[in-house]
Amino acid sequence: MVGLLLVPVVLRGLGEPDYGVWLAAIAVAGAISAIDLGLGLSVMRQVATGSEEGERFVAAAGSLYLLLGVAGAIVITAAGAVTAPSPDLSPDATRTATWVFLLTGAGFADDQLLSYCFSVLAGLRRFTLSNRLATLFALVRAAELYLMLRGQAGVIQAVSWQTVTAWGGAIASLVVVWHV
Repeated sequence: MVGLLLVPVVLRGLGEPDYGVWLAAIAVAGAISAIDLGLGLSVMRQVATGSEEGERFVAAAGSLYLLLGVAGAIVITAAGAVTAPSPDLSPDATRTATWVFLLTGAGFADDQLLSYCFSVLAGLRRFTLSNRLATLFALVRAAELYLMLRGQAGVIQAVSWQTVTAWGGAIASLVVVWHV
């Protein structure tokens, strides 16, 4: 919901070309994130069982989430490298598109770690905690984006900060999961 409210602000702040590049990068990340093979549901189920075998599975799934995140980041970055060089784009726009796809890929890797954490919390039936974390992260990212665009930041700066705060959120979520 917060993202929908920010669309006019981001579009006005970045302009159509830069917003379009960011949207394309996010679309590629979204398509790749759909290929999780039901891992999140499996993690929830195994955490809920509380068995020793389930704990081994959950630990291995954490590594798999990290691997999927890195592989997805590489694919997103490669998609940007392949699509950015276009006769329709200036050299500056090509450079911008390449950076946006690279940073979106880095953010994708973090989103995979967040998915892992939320799956573990769901398996522990910590729905309120999970919802509070998700709401907090969404509000922080939205506020940060709004403030950056008010300060005339460009798309590379906006995506950079979104990626940095997303990694902060992923690390905070991992700490929460380890302490629950």
